Amino acid sequence: MLPHVFCRIVYNGHTRIIEGGSDFFYKNRVDFKLKNIAVYPIPDMIANSIWGCIILYENTRIDNNFLNDNQLLQSIHNQVFLPLYSDLHPVIDKEEFKQLFSDDKFIIHPDFGLFRLEEPIQWQEIITPHEPIVYQIVKPIEADYIPQNILSIRVEQIEPQDELDNLINKVVPKTEKFDDKPLTVFEKARLLLLRSFFSSEKNDQGDWNIEKKESFQFLEKIASLFGGKGLDNIKNRLELDLEELEKRNNSEMDKLLDLLRKNPELALKYAIPIDINGTGRGDNLGSFTMSKIWSNFDLFSSLNTGGGSFHSSDHSTFLLQLQYQKTAEEFIKAGNYEKAAFIYMKLLRNYHLAASTLEKGELYSIAASIYLKYCQNKQKAAECYEKAKMIQEAINLYNELGSKEKVGDLYLSINCKSEGYKFYQFVVDEYLSKERYVSASLLLKNKMNDTTTAQNLLLTGWKENKDSFNCLNLYLNNINDKKAKLLEIERIFINDLAPNNKTNFVKVLKTEYKKNTEEQRLKDMAYELISSMAVTHPEMVDLLVDFNKDSMMRRDIWRFKSPNK
Repeated sequence: MLPHVFCRIVYNGHTRIIEGGSDFFYKNRVDFKLKNIAVYPIPDMIANSIWGCIILYENTRIDNNFLNDNQLLQSIHNQVFLPLYSDLHPVIDKEEFKQLFSDDKFIIHPDFGLFRLEEPIQWQEIITPHEPIVYQIVKPIEADYIPQNILSIRVEQIEPQDELDNLINKVVPKTEKFDDKPLTVFEKARLLLLRSFFSSEKNDQGDWNIEKKESFQFLEKIASLFGGKGLDNIKNRLELDLEELEKRNNSEMDKLLDLLRKNPELALKYAIPIDINGTGRGDNLGSFTMSKIWSNFDLFSSLNTGGGSFHSSDHSTFLLQLQYQKTAEEFIKAGNYEKAAFIYMKLLRNYHLAASTLEKGELYSIAASIYLKYCQNKQKAAECYEKAKMIQEAINLYNELGSKEKVGDLYLSINCKSEGYKFYQFVVDEYLSKERYVSASLLLKNKMNDTTTAQNLLLTGWKENKDSFNCLNLYLNNINDKKAKLLEIERIFINDLAPNNKTNFVKVLKTEYKKNTEEQRLKDMAYELISSMAVTHPEMVDLLVDFNKDSMMRRDIWRFKSPNK
C-alpha cells in the first residue's frame, strides 16, 4: 500500500478555484494541473452537504509543507482508499477485491463509512474560461532624466561691473536733493539779534543746546507785568528759528558731519574722499562745498565731478575721518556690509578693509574682485572665489600661485576626476623629486585612492633610508589584518634589513609591540637585533625595557653599559 492519494478536506470558504481555473488548482500551494487529476466529491452525513473531496493523481510529487489541513490517503490495489495511518482487517487478497468491489473505487473513513466514488467532477462543465482580454500597450514618451544626487555646484562668473550694478540697484537709496541755501543779509541780521537773547552750543551728538540769556529774562519780566500770555510759545519759536539759522550758518564740514550722524545714507551722497597721503592736492586744498558728488554706491566708479579729494591735515579732516569710520562700523553692525565697504574703499581709500568687510558679509565675488584689482592679493581672491562657488576662477588663481594640490581638490569638488588626478600627479612627482615618500604616499592613498602605489613608495623610502622610520611605520599602519601585518614584518626582517636601517626597524617593532603586546614574535625579533647591535651601538640596549617590563631589566642594562662591567 503506497500513499499516493491526496485528500483535500473542504470547509466553507477554504477552497477556491484560481483565476482561469482550467490551469491550476490551489494556486501557490500544490500546483496541480486539473487535466492530470481526478477529483471526487464526498457527501456528508447531512443531506445536501459536502464533507470534502478526494484527489487522485499520478506521478506528482507533493511538498508536505503545503498540506495544511489536507490529509494523505493510502490505497489498496488502487481501488479502496483509507486514511494513511490505518489498516484494513481482515486482509483481503486481490481476487476477493474483484469479487467484493468489482472495478469501482471506494473510500473508507470513520466519519462517513464506506462510499463509492461514482463520477469525478467535470471541470469543463463547471468552469467556463473567459475569452482572453487583449490590451493595447502604449509606451509613454521617455521622461526627462531627473538626477538623484547633486555632484557639484558651480557659480558662473559675470562681469564685475554688471554684478556691482545689480548690487547697487538693490542697496542704493533714491537720490535726494540737498536743499541748504546760504544765509541772506536779512537772515544774518536776525541770527545776530537772536544770539543777543539766547546762547547756542552744539553737543557731541550734533544737536544744538539753546539757553536763555539775561537779556531775554529781562524781557520776560517786562512781559509778566502785562500778563505774560503766549510768552512760552514765542520763546519756543525763537529757539527753533535760532537752531535752524545756526545749522545753515555752520561750516560745510560741520554740515557733513551732522548729516553723517543723523542720516548716513543720505550723507554718503555728499561725502568726499579723504586723501590721507596728500596725493590729490588741488585748488580746493583743505575745503570743499556741500554738493552731491556720488550718484550711487558703485565701488568701481569715479567721481561725478572734478572736485578731487579732501586732503587737509587739520583737525576737521581728522574728525571727518573718525566719523567715516564710525559710520562704517554702524553699517556693519546693522548688517549693511555694502555701504560699509563703500566708505572704506571710496572715502577712506582702504581697499583691504573694504574687501574684508565684503568677505565678512559673504559677498565673496565682489570681495575677490577688490582683492585682485586693488590689493593684488591673488591668495585672498582665490579663497573668496572658492567660497563663492566660482570654482573655475579659483582654479585659475590657485594654478598661478602654484597650489597644484588645491587645484586638484577643486577639480574633484566639481566631479572632474581626471583633471584633479592630473594635478595630484604633479604634486606627487614634485614630492618624489625631493624624496618625500611619506607625503607622496599620503596623497596617493587619501586623494587618488591608489593604495598599492602608495605602499610601494613607502617601501622604497624604507629601503633607500629616506625617512625610513616614518615610511615603514606608515606602511604597516596601512595593513589592517593583524596576521598579514605580522607576515610582512617577518618578510622585511628576513629580506629588507640593512645595517643603516636596523635601528629604525627596532623602533618600528617597539611601536607595533605597544599595539599588540601578546605577539611574542615581535619581541623575539627585537631581542635578536638588539643583541647583535649591543657592542657597536650600546644605546640600543635601552630599548629592551620597551619589550620587557621586568624590574631587574634596567639594572642589568646599567651593568652592561657600565665601564666596570
